[in-house]
This record gives sequence, structure tokens and C-alpha cells, in this order.
Amino acid sequence: MAPGYFLVITWKTSLLRWLGRVDNKEPAYSCHTLGDFGKFRFVDGVAWGDFHAFLVVLVFFLNTFNATSFHVAFSVIRLISVLLIIATRPFVDIDSSPAFSSTVSTMLYGGTSLHTAHGDLQTSSATNADTINRSSNNQVAQRILVSFILYSLYAPHPISINPFRSALLMTFVNERERAIRAANVHAETNIVTRVTGNPSSEQLVWVLWKILRGDGNDIGPYTPSTLARSPLPPKLAAINLILDESDDNDLDNYYTAARNAGSGTLFNTDSTTNTSRATTFVTPSEDLENAVISRGLTLLLAARERVLSLSERRTLEPIFPALAASDIITPRDLSSIVTFNPEVAYPLFVELLTTSVSSPSTFIDLLDILPYLPSSLSTFDLMGKLLRDARLIPIPNAIAHLLIINGHDHDENHTPESRVPLGKLIRYQVLARFMHECIERLEKEEKERTSLEGSVGSSDGDDTWGRGVRNLCRFYLSLIKLNIVQNPNSANWENYEIESFSADSVEMAHFALRNSRHIRELPLIITRPFSL
Repeated sequence: MAPGYFLVITWKTSLLRWLGRVDNKEPAYSCHTLGDFGKFRFVDGVAWGDFHAFLVVLVFFLNTFNATSFHVAFSVIRLISVLLIIATRPFVDIDSSPAFSSTVSTMLYGGTSLHTAHGDLQTSSATNADTINRSSNNQVAQRILVSFILYSLYAPHPISINPFRSALLMTFVNERERAIRAANVHAETNIVTRVTGNPSSEQLVWVLWKILRGDGNDIGPYTPSTLARSPLPPKLAAINLILDESDDNDLDNYYTAARNAGSGTLFNTDSTTNTSRATTFVTPSEDLENAVISRGLTLLLAARERVLSLSERRTLEPIFPALAASDIITPRDLSSIVTFNPEVAYPLFVELLTTSVSSPSTFIDLLDILPYLPSSLSTFDLMGKLLRDARLIPIPNAIAHLLIINGHDHDENHTPESRVPLGKLIRYQVLARFMHECIERLEKEEKERTSLEGSVGSSDGDDTWGRGVRNLCRFYLSLIKLNIVQNPNSANWENYEIESFSADSVEMAHFALRNSRHIRELPLIITRPFSL
């Protein structure tokens, strides 16, 4: 016989014997304390709840069985098998849920049917109250056991870092609500029974409450069946079991708050306490919006390194205000975004400038980054759009007076809260420095090019430097045609004085004259007043 088959038989025999029934009435776990289950996590490497799924995997590795494959397969199946019987499943009638019955019976009894495991219950009358109570207690015992197993898997560590904590918390909230509703129904119908809800359900709520508080080891000495059958004192009723929300993590806060809000009428707590414990509830629409913004931030970060597709740019268009408010994108990121995606850089810059009104330093940084952008067509396109933009931009109070000192805002009624057109702001605060930096870079490149060429002779202007000169002159010509800067070719240009031209116009005119051999007809248009 192959070693694999021998192992299958050995493991199945030993585990079925340990998990078998006692007196053909109760599953074996009813006679073991929770502490025993917590300690009995491994049987030579096999967890108690994984034996059936483990057998399937072991058969798969019959011909290639080795220690490595064994541990890898077991680690994966261990989590899967526990999740199959996770305690978050709603409290259901096993008889009316064949699929769940099959899953639980397979995981807990090694293929033995629950109906067989509870044969006495199935043969008794459905109307027998004792049978109904025992069936309910057994279901709760199973869920208590699974809850404790999920806790004990990571018992050496704090419950706050247990990966199953969120699932246990969700189950606690659901079951607590159900128990409170049952208590209200009993109270309204004057049923002379326990007034704190379904007894079995409350045992599960109490166990989950202990586990989530980090006191799971306190219930270790008790068996699941004992916990499911034992009555609770009134002070431990579900309505009195409240978790301290200060221990909740951010992922759980909104769920807990939503549940508490939905069942607020069922809690007999002081209103001030509820107010102090209130947390922000994230609605499904807000959750979807957060996902969209997260996707947008990912695209913006990618825009620094590659060209975005048309669909990706359309995704960003409606969420630019939210992206700008996130503070993820800094002014230093604009340079690379302009290089790859000038269509994205323009609306992003406008939104960044608008949202930075409360941060003067960020506002200034955004303006300061523009002059140092590379002298490329994408940069000229961005500058042209900004100079033509007439929307009003709020100016931070701390720097609003700079416009008056520099003589760029002649509005006598100007106040710190005033807004200025974006094009005007860029024209007076950015354009001159931008043109100067572009000219400086081109002149530096010319010197380097000349030193490398030596006696070979000057270039004919068809290289990168020559194209840069022509692109800069064409950009400035477009500003003249749009009346953004003074037009020296107007009918009354003779009336202009050199001092009346802005510094950038004078500097650009001299630059065009020096490089007229590379820009053909442009010097005649740009430098006419200065060529006499």
C-alpha cells in the first residue's frame, strides 16, 4: 500500500475516534473543555478542524508527498476549513439548511451526518419542547466552539491583531441585536419566561463579548455544551454587554456605529453616553466614492511615470477637486505630470491652487514650480491654458498684499478676501520668471553645444537646441496674438516707449534678435520696435 493511503487511513481513524460521539448522543466536543481545544490545535501537525479537508489534500499529494508540500497544504486548508464553519453565519435551523448541515457535519464529524450524530433528536417528535431546546443548544454549542477556535488560533497575541476579530465583532453585533429584539417581544407579549431574549443566543453573545474583550481564556475550563445550556444572570443579559469602542479599529468603527444607530431604541443607556461614543458611519455611497478617489490617486501617481489612456483621464475629470484636497500630490509632482500628461496637469494645478487658499506656503510653492518646468511643448501648452483662464482664484490672506505692493492689482477696493483672475495671476507672478528661466536654459545649452562643436562650425538650428528656440518664440508669439502681452506690431507701435514694455518682453526681444537665423520670420514680428 502506498504511504499516502496508509496515512489517510491512520489519520481518519484517529481523528474520528477523538471527534466521535459519546454514547451515540452528543458529539465528542461536548465532553472536552474549550481549553482542551485551544491546546489541541495540532495532532502531529494536523489541526482538529482540518482533518477532512486535509485528507482530500493528502490524497492529491499521494505520489509527491513530502514534508514541504504537507505543511504548505495544511496551512492553506487550515484557514479554509475554519472559515467554512465561521461563527459569523446567521443563526439558522440546521434542518432547513441542508448545505450548511452538510458543511458542518463534514467539518465537525468527518462526514457523519448531523442527523446521525443527533439521532435521538431526529427520531423524537418535532413538537417535543425538550428536543427543540437540545437542538438549539447544540447549534449554539457548535458556534461557541468555532468562535473559541478562531480566538485560540491567535491566543498568544492580543485580540486586536487577530485576523478574525472583525468577523467575530460582526457576529457579536448581529446576535446581540437579535437577542434584544427577542427580549422586547417577550416583554410586549407578557410571556412569563426569560425576559432577556433567546437563552441560547445570549450564551453566544456573552462568549463573543468575552473573546472580543480579550478575556477568552476565562471560558477555557468550560465545555461548549455547558456554556450553551447555562443560564446567565440578568446583569450579563445581551442588552448590558457593550464593547468599549475605544478598542475598535477603524475598519470596525463604522459597522459598529451603524448597528448601534439602527438599534438605538433597544438600548437603555444614557443619551450623553451614546453621543460620546458616536462614530462616523460610512454609507455605501461614501464607500463607493472613497473607492473612486482611491483609484484616482493611483492614476495620478501613475501619471508621473507614464501617459494615461483616454479612459483613465476621463476617470480623473470629475474627481479632481477631491484629489487636490487629499494632499497626496505635491507641487514637486507637477513637473513629471506635465511631461507625460499635460491634459491632466492643467485641471489638477487649478484645483491645487484653489484648495491651497488656507495654506499660503503651498500656494506660493505652486506658483514657484511653474517657472522651472522644462521648456517643452507640454509646458507651453499648460502655461497657455493658465494664462487664458479667467476664473477667479482666492488669494490667501497672508500674501494678498503682495499684489498691491507690486502694483499688479490696481483695485482700490481690494481686500484680503478678494479673488483675482487666474490668467492675471499667472501673467504677473509667473510669466516673467518662466520666460527668463527658459532663456537661461537655452543659452546654457548653446554654450555647451558651442564648446563641444569647436571648430566644426555652428549648427543650422535643426537640433534639439534649435527646436527649443523656435518653440519658445512661437509660444511668445501666440501670447502676443491673444493680447496677453503687448503687441509691438500694432498700428500705433511708434507711440510705445521701451520702458513701457514688460521685462519679459524686452528679454524675449533680445533673445529673438540673437537667434533670428533659427526662427525665420518670427524676429520681424516680435522685435520690430527694438530693431530700429
